[in-house]
Amino acid sequence: MPFLLNGMEKPCFCFKTDERITIDGDPAESAWKRAVEISLSDSGNFLYRSTAGMLWNDRYLYLFFRFSDPDIRVSGVFTTADVPSCMMKNLPDPDAWIKETDPCAHFSLSPNAEHTLKFWINPLNTLYSCKVENGISKEWRCDGIQCAVRVCRTVNATEDIDCGWSVEIAIPWKSLQPFMDGKKALTESAPWKVSLIRMIRNAPGEDGARQHWQSWDLRFRDDLKKFERFFDWSLPDTEEEIRLAAETGVTDAVISLKLSRVQLETAAKYGILLYPVVVPWIWDNLENYLLQKMLPEEEELQRSYLDCSHIAALKHARGGEPGFRYSGDPKKEVYLYNALIICFGSGKSREWVKQQIRKACSIPGSAGIAFNGVGFLNYHGCYCPGCREKYAEYRKLMGGEVTEKEFYLRQLVDFNNANIEFIKEINPKLLTFCHIWPVYRPEPLYGHRMKFDWCAETAAWYTIWEPAKIRDYTEKIIRYPAGVPFIGYYDAARGFPYKTPEKVDLELRTILDTGGKTVSVCGLDHVLRNESVRQVFRNLMKKEN
Repeated sequence: MPFLLNGMEKPCFCFKTDERITIDGDPAESAWKRAVEISLSDSGNFLYRSTAGMLWNDRYLYLFFRFSDPDIRVSGVFTTADVPSCMMKNLPDPDAWIKETDPCAHFSLSPNAEHTLKFWINPLNTLYSCKVENGISKEWRCDGIQCAVRVCRTVNATEDIDCGWSVEIAIPWKSLQPFMDGKKALTESAPWKVSLIRMIRNAPGEDGARQHWQSWDLRFRDDLKKFERFFDWSLPDTEEEIRLAAETGVTDAVISLKLSRVQLETAAKYGILLYPVVVPWIWDNLENYLLQKMLPEEEELQRSYLDCSHIAALKHARGGEPGFRYSGDPKKEVYLYNALIICFGSGKSREWVKQQIRKACSIPGSAGIAFNGVGFLNYHGCYCPGCREKYAEYRKLMGGEVTEKEFYLRQLVDFNNANIEFIKEINPKLLTFCHIWPVYRPEPLYGHRMKFDWCAETAAWYTIWEPAKIRDYTEKIIRYPAGVPFIGYYDAARGFPYKTPEKVDLELRTILDTGGKTVSVCGLDHVLRNESVRQVFRNLMKKEN
């Protein structure tokens, strides 16, 4: 923003914020860093520094003033409630009272050509407001306005040297709406007139006061980074909760194959795309399918897990990226997930998955098909006889230059790509979506190797990750067009560390600042029932309802 000379009307941008601002007189919140700091000084001829700034969000127009002053004096002792009647009764010109007595922060807003709204705040936080209609001043109270003053040192005390004072103001849009010609949207193409003014007593021995001010065409700009798509795992059962999910910003939802008519119809009503999910886990008829096998020590540990003897140590992994050892040997790490997952190399298992895909593709109104749970119990491979034989054949075919990591990664990639091709054969218009989980330990981020239309990979797990790691993972996830950063959010009842709303906000903003435009989360029910966390998501989603 270039320097503006006194009184010159030039464009001035008021930027939107989605961060919380506490009106306490001290403009120290990080949100104020987005505001253009405006100098009200007289091009170097003004003895004391004076600055101001403005921001807005969906509820308020915010202003701050910061003034240096070594001797803060206020001659008036009016309260805010007294000022309007006193001024209007005795002084036809409201400016006269303030010019001859108090230093103050003064600003005026002109939403249109017919109306100008004027405000004065002195160091005692005495507030006066009025409206000017076609050049005539009229009494007007700004309902809901918040105003606070912070004084450094003491008002009206000659025994100390003051530093200065600052003001914060929040004006609710609902109080300004009557002057906005029925318009609700704030755009750059519909500027307001604004003047920001400091009134200060003249030097000792001089009468009256001086004004130092700036005036512009005020243009409102919304350049906040927002997520363009929000993929949610699971969808509520009631219309009211689905409406709440839409208001939170959900654009796409992964849902069970047994979705209800209410879910299908209400999702369509609110513009939420649905993806019935296929999960390669077996819950019955185990004899018909070949399941994954782990190494003997891993199977023993899983038996201990099922006996609950190791549950405290294992519960934080849940298929994500483990960050700690489960075995007693510090040189050997053993990780596992407790489930019954099919062997991806088994022909019989693959046929079962195709049956699930056909069922998912037959659901009317779906935008696509999703996959979840495609991973290894131990996060690195299957050790059933069939996979060991295939690994030996593959090594022989490749001249013995193949590691287990390469073989099992190839198995995961080929399994997923074969499913994608099968879906496109049934209906080429169906989109494909997945979340890579359980993670593949040797290469956690391998989504770029597959042909999904959308591939969610973990950028922030349910456990606490540092911003540096979130940035690193996000950079890798978004390097290909289909990559969708995933964050996990459960409340403490699920056995994970509790994430505060501030922590969730930091994770999402880190993804946005790194360049992410889409996000996926599980679980939405936990987000919806925590109003503060829900508001974090809502603030950062572009979808408007």
